[in-house]
Amino acid sequence: MRRDRTEGSIYLSWLENLIWTRVYIPPATVEICRLTALMATLPEFRSFWRDEDEERLQFGIDPAIAATSIYYGIPIATRDVRD
Repeated sequence: MRRDRTEGSIYLSWLENLIWTRVYIPPATVEICRLTALMATLPEFRSFWRDEDEERLQFGIDPAIAATSIYYGIPIATRDVRD
């Protein structure tokens, strides 16, 4: 758990601004979870889910975001310039 007050303050400010902009965050559904699981089984996404030398699946939030976007047919916006 982080206890950096400066980072926490920055995050809290960002979150408050996000709430006031009325950004729509669609609900997760069983169908989205199923789509995420289906994506994990496709060979085309193998490198996305696993490192080269890992046999274990590496689940993160990005696949769920992608599945949500596909399910609802909406674009994805991010502030993460690495994505």
